[in-house]
Amino acid sequence: QYLKAKEHYLKAKKLYSYGLLPSNIYDDWAIPKIEETEESYLSILAILYSLEKERDILMAENYLEEYLRIEPFADEMNIEYINLLLKKGERKKALDYYKYINELYKKELGTVFNSKEISYFVKEFQIY
Repeated sequence: QYLKAKEHYLKAKKLYSYGLLPSNIYDDWAIPKIEETEESYLSILAILYSLEKERDILMAENYLEEYLRIEPFADEMNIEYINLLLKKGERKKALDYYKYINELYKKELGTVFNSKEISYFVKEFQIY
């Protein structure tokens, strides 16, 4: 399963890095195709992250960071990223990312990034 996912990832990355369609296409027919391709790519990244998180934490981190560059408002993946940083012992980086994502949510969505699990981390270290 891992090799198959990796193969799909490499193909998708090649397509995605060039862009399936120019980003300035706003025709109605193009938008669903662009969104569908992006969803497929994100799905591949999520699978690879899941497969790697117990094997190779640095590779898992790369997949997760790439996912979040494309879709920064994915709550579950943001929680995964903060937990991954904590697992690596990078508490300051985890807290900085929490602050960053919280501000991004406020600015772009008019809400806050909310996770009980992460809130406990912030309270535990009484830094935020």
